[in-house]
Amino acid sequence: MFFLLFLLTLCLADVLIIRGMKPLYKAFTRRKRRLIRRIYLGTCLYMALILLLALLFRYRISSYPWLALYYYGFSVFVMLCVVKVLLTAFLVLRVLGNVLQGWLQRPPLPLSVVWVPALFLSLVVNVALLWGMLYGRFDYRVERLELSFEDLPEAFDGYQIVQISDTHLGSWWGIQGRLSPVMDIVQGLGPDLIVFTGDLVNNQGEEISRFMEMFRTLKAPDGQYAVPGNHDYGRYFRWKHPEDSLRNLQMIHDGYAACGFRLLRNEAVFLSRGGDSLMLIGTENGSRAPFPDIAYIPSAAMHDRHFKILLTHDPWFWREKAVPAGIPLTLSGHSHGFQVSLRLGQKILNPLARFYPYSSGLFRESHSLMYVNRGLGWIGFAGRLSVFPEITQIILRKKN
Repeated sequence: MFFLLFLLTLCLADVLIIRGMKPLYKAFTRRKRRLIRRIYLGTCLYMALILLLALLFRYRISSYPWLALYYYGFSVFVMLCVVKVLLTAFLVLRVLGNVLQGWLQRPPLPLSVVWVPALFLSLVVNVALLWGMLYGRFDYRVERLELSFEDLPEAFDGYQIVQISDTHLGSWWGIQGRLSPVMDIVQGLGPDLIVFTGDLVNNQGEEISRFMEMFRTLKAPDGQYAVPGNHDYGRYFRWKHPEDSLRNLQMIHDGYAACGFRLLRNEAVFLSRGGDSLMLIGTENGSRAPFPDIAYIPSAAMHDRHFKILLTHDPWFWREKAVPAGIPLTLSGHSHGFQVSLRLGQKILNPLARFYPYSSGLFRESHSLMYVNRGLGWIGFAGRLSVFPEITQIILRKKN
């Protein structure tokens, strides 16, 4: 239903653009008009094809390279949408402006007030999006933060955790080598502990094989731990048989191990330093619908008095479970920081933040902290703008 409504909206926008730009169109020669018709019809057919593929093959693309290619096609679709949205917006503004001009007994506004700013803004936005595809998604940033806790064991003062998240390995088809600098950066930070907070793949375990050797270069004295994300269950593909789904799930779990991570699935481990220790808890994906919600904090961990660090993919689990449990620090991922946002100085603006507040960064509620990593990969739009892929360096401090 959503796809049909979106297609209808695009058709209505096309009607408005064609009618509104008709006087400008008539000013061109016959040869140029023919070229404009072909280009415009071609873009309309292309956008309809992308929507049709999404409608017919949603959850049915079995080959991850084809899914990666579809993301590139979808990215072009987004760029074409920008042009249509801006043209439509300025045409509507011109209509409203002409109403006001008529009320003031002034001549109508020229068509140039539509196509000049609309095409200029389209060019600016699409150049920015193209930069995000070509460079932004590979512009790895290290975010360093020191967090202080009163009940942190003395021996863990200065303890360093490096967090990575959301690689979505299937999206890297054909450009696998562009991920390798991340491993060098992580190792160069000299972490005591490396954690991965979910979404290793898009859907399928076979995405991992090309990256195993790369991930095995990650080493930390206290090990490498991970938790599964919503994409690590293979539920975004319609399997023919339940056995195929279970086989894929096991392949993903084995893939985590082959990459050198110990996968924590609603379980806890102790990390020791000197005569002190802390508890590292990892959960399955715990989220709101439509994502999988099979996470819980082990009861033994709930009643243990050790300092606790929770790894969980979806930030909602922190607010609904970790905060009431009094867990001091939670590390999450999932949202990718929305991948595309507008940056004004140090502030990142995105309208989606009104509906999903935990996009990226540090959050505090009561005595509980959560850090949300922006991730390394992408879903849908194959780029990042103002929301660069992230490696998080966390240094724990004992608060005096």
